Amino acid sequence: MKLKLKNNFIFLLFFSLVLYGCYEPKEGCLDVRATNFDLDADNPCPDCCEYPVFKLKTSHRYIVDDTTYYTVRFGDSIYLDGANHPFRLESVRYFLSGFELIKSSGEAVSIEDKIDIEVSDGSGSRMVRSFTDDFVLINAAHSSTITVGTFTQPGTYKGIRFLIGLDPVVDTAIPQYMPENHPLSNTADEMYDAVNGHYYASKIALFKDTVPSDTIPRIIASYASNASQLVDLPFSEEFTLPEGFHLHVTLAVDCISWFDGVDVRSDSDAVVIEKINAALPTSFFVSSISTK
Repeated sequence: MKLKLKNNFIFLLFFSLVLYGCYEPKEGCLDVRATNFDLDADNPCPDCCEYPVFKLKTSHRYIVDDTTYYTVRFGDSIYLDGANHPFRLESVRYFLSGFELIKSSGEAVSIEDKIDIEVSDGSGSRMVRSFTDDFVLINAAHSSTITVGTFTQPGTYKGIRFLIGLDPVVDTAIPQYMPENHPLSNTADEMYDAVNGHYYASKIALFKDTVPSDTIPRIIASYASNASQLVDLPFSEEFTLPEGFHLHVTLAVDCISWFDGVDVRSDSDAVVIEKINAALPTSFFVSSISTK
């Protein structure tokens, strides 16, 4: 009996050693903040972790009352300004930046990506400064989802804060030195005035009549250096972001309300810009927030 037990033990030991010798440790992401965190991995893999991002979608709406709204159309759709004059929109573009998610404690959490930008030092010379890389160029004619940047901070959030336009220092950047396809690059939808050396915070092209002969749009453009505004929006209820999940926020924008006090036919560009800037902050609200 003892001999049998001894033989069984030797066999099990030999079998275990064979299995151990055949086992190959598994590489994987061992960072719990990552979306591809692998609990079964033995060793960390080099540069394989994929981190959550903050994704933004804008939905441009024409709100009639608290419950009725229509999608804003460009080209042939007709809207009324503050003087009851009909007008058509050809395009609406504007920058958003400086995003912060506000925790229930009041702590503000920013995007984690950084970018070095050559800017003016105020004396005519140039210097390189590091900024949060959360610049977004919105084209109201499209409703695609934009990845703003890396966001790995779980927690309970009660709101979002952002800037319509750009920080005044960023406004002194030189577009051709920006990475290709970056929102601040030289090819960013003509959102830079090379003559005066400034970015536009917003740029609107509209037709101030509805007749077919009106084919030349009026361009209303405001510089980021003097038209950027901070927007602070609460969520309808607090939202908990788990660790390792993407954050998706949809902003509804009533861009037709920007013209409630405007006479597109007689107001000067300066007056139109002033009135639109006054209406901008109250035209945004959070319509949805989710994870993936």
